[in-house]
Amino acid sequence: MEGQDEVSAREQHFHSQVRESTICFLLFAILYVVSYFIITRYKRKSGNPSPHFRDFGHASSSCVTHSWDSVGSFSTH
Repeated sequence: MEGQDEVSAREQHFHSQVRESTICFLLFAILYVVSYFIITRYKRKSGNPSPHFRDFGHASSSCVTHSWDSVGSFSTH
């Protein structure tokens, strides 16, 4: 009888873990879809493809790349 109780307890634990994983996955999927729609809605309204490079364009990204290249050159010595 004790062996069946142990199996039953393990089965209950397994099913609760599966239930918890399913709920977490569904919550993540719902949050992902909602955030995607919110971002696409506001991105369409602004008309700007990238909010990070408003007035600078390619020049700012090249400065960032150059600064990371200079950091990398210090670590090779």
